[in-house]
Amino acid sequence: MSNSIRLLVVEDSKDDTKLLLREMRRNGYEPEFMRVETSTDMIDALDKYQWDIVISDYVLPNFSGLGALKIAKEKKPDLPFIILSGSIGEDLAVEAMKAGAHDYIMKDNLSRLVPAINREIYESKIRKKRKEAEKALKTSENLYRTIFENTGNATMILEEDITISLVNTEFEKFSGYSKEEIEGKKSWMDFVAEGYLEKMKEYHLLRIIEPGSVPRNYESQLIDREGDVKCVCITAAMIPGTKRSVISLLDITKHKKADKIIQEREEHLRILTDNMLDMITQTDKKGKFQYVSPSVKNSLGYEPEDMLGKSAFELLHPDDLETVKAAFMRSISTNSPERVEHRYIHADGHYIWLETVGNILSDENKQINGAVFGIRDITDRKRAENKLKSSLEEKEVLLREIHHRVKNNLQVISSLLSLQSRYIKDDETLELFKESQNRVKSMTLVHEKLYQSEDLARIDFESYIKKLTEHLFHSYGVDINNVFLEINVDQLSLDVNTAIPCGLIINELVTNSMKHAFPEGKNGKIGVNLHLDGDKLLLTVYDDGIGFPENLDFRKTKSLGLRLVSTLTEQLGGNIELYREKGTRFNIIFPYNMNGY
Repeated sequence: MSNSIRLLVVEDSKDDTKLLLREMRRNGYEPEFMRVETSTDMIDALDKYQWDIVISDYVLPNFSGLGALKIAKEKKPDLPFIILSGSIGEDLAVEAMKAGAHDYIMKDNLSRLVPAINREIYESKIRKKRKEAEKALKTSENLYRTIFENTGNATMILEEDITISLVNTEFEKFSGYSKEEIEGKKSWMDFVAEGYLEKMKEYHLLRIIEPGSVPRNYESQLIDREGDVKCVCITAAMIPGTKRSVISLLDITKHKKADKIIQEREEHLRILTDNMLDMITQTDKKGKFQYVSPSVKNSLGYEPEDMLGKSAFELLHPDDLETVKAAFMRSISTNSPERVEHRYIHADGHYIWLETVGNILSDENKQINGAVFGIRDITDRKRAENKLKSSLEEKEVLLREIHHRVKNNLQVISSLLSLQSRYIKDDETLELFKESQNRVKSMTLVHEKLYQSEDLARIDFESYIKKLTEHLFHSYGVDINNVFLEINVDQLSLDVNTAIPCGLIINELVTNSMKHAFPEGKNGKIGVNLHLDGDKLLLTVYDDGIGFPENLDFRKTKSLGLRLVSTLTEQLGGNIELYREKGTRFNIIFPYNMNGY
């Protein structure tokens, strides 16, 4: 089987070329060849085609073997080049070899040609592989040097004798020394802080002898150029096939300082929580205790460690379970603290009252991972509240009974006046008795309303006015078909000190309208308005009757009723005005007792 070979022949003689090709074919080659005679043709052939070997005559008419050799070296430096000549001296042969020819052969000794070709083809392949290996090695070195330089961490190569042979830029920054000051000049131990020297030496020795016996990652302390001690995390490994090691450093000084601050704060917090009278607890997302402060022993009688892992709901009074769960759900939905009062079972079996404020704990993804609670024993407060509540209930019963008795006594007075009036024949005196009865009735109604009200200090004044005016209409026998009653009152509650004088005023003014505004059965309207205006109350009593006499001053009249109105208005700290347009209208403005509302 023939071996193919791509052959470039630089030769002016066709016959010599045929001899050359015949010799090669005779020895098993099947050349794919091209013959050129000039430098131009040779350059063109080298540019266009790939060749395995060049065989050139030494002497050509317009060219030379050395010229061809020069072109070949420039174009294809690794291409095998053999000079073939009919007559060449030893000096010329040496010159050709020095110029880069791989061999020279005499044309009359072509038996040497094929062995020379075999040798040069083989050596060419060797050179090519070597160059490829060198290129790959260089590429690999560049790659690893780039990685070494750009790891982001301070990194160095350590020799067997702990001399630092190579460092990257990050190590320069870390140490404060330049590469020139470190590489081949400084020992690894020059940077290790006192207290870590023996450990570092031992690790280095064991890493060479028995790599698996030392940790690959560990913490230590190093010293920089300024003498500052830095905490580092070291990653160390042997370089395979050598006794050298690569050391990578991560500066964790800031992390260590931060950890120390956190530890100090946690210790301060622990001291605070351990010495608080209130209880502090923390639960996981399932409600199980993860932390319980020591104060739980004083309040609940349990050892803190005995509560760890237990459910926070386990010790709740059954009646308070839903209340606490509802507060917990509100805290989740609003992401805010919730306060709730509940009972917890004491270690000795009885229940105590606690007030708990809870905060939800969430991670960075807003996923709930637990809660922290501040808990206070409010058992004594609850007892005091219950005692106070009982006392208030007793006083409420007593006060309600007082109002009831006052109402009854006033009713007795009214009844006595009614009985007495039966023996009076004089109409004027009888009228005085009726007016007195109505005044007593207005006060009786106040105490009746207070007795019936849930709030013993205030009464609903709208319903009071309605009942009072209905009584007056009935007392004077006013036909509601002739005189229309109009009441417009805000939703107000008045205290007893305001309600009684205000009721007496309404009694007098409405009575005055019924008696004088509509003579001889005239039709009309009587109205009562009471409105809140800021911190003032505006009471208006009006009618559309014949009107108040122009020549009469209500402040100086001999009428007991109108004088009583003026006196009661002063008692309320108010002012009264009379308007005579389209009937009679009294406006009374007095302060609104906010504390009594």
